[in-house]
Amino acid sequence: MFTLATAALLVGATATSANAVVQQVGNYAVQITNGVSLSYCHAYTENKTNDTNSDIKGKFDAANGSTCTAWLERKRYNPDGSVQQDWTRVSDVYSVQSWTAAETGWHWNGTNAGSRVCIIRVDTGERGCSKGVW
Repeated sequence: MFTLATAALLVGATATSANAVVQQVGNYAVQITNGVSLSYCHAYTENKTNDTNSDIKGKFDAANGSTCTAWLERKRYNPDGSVQQDWTRVSDVYSVQSWTAAETGWHWNGTNAGSRVCIIRVDTGERGCSKGVW
């Protein structure tokens, strides 16, 4: 299971707060943050940035007999601050079952855009989305 705490151990990163793990990888700073948990279903974003680019992917896991579906969404604004596109799914929908994990590929976050992960626990219908990463 790839929870935020597990991710910190796997990459050998140091936690900078209760909600973020940051690691330097080449020219990129990689940050794992902005998660959502629904009783045994977990989703969080991994964001890598440098001076000219920002990419993001969603990571998901399930535990204790749960089956969950999850995906990555993006919201975009116009330069004047008005909404250009509300939250829209931009990745495939992933299914994770007890003690398994999945992740989306890297997605370009774009200019004036934010991304978030959403997850549904299939057996209860419980659902939630993280805050956007900008």
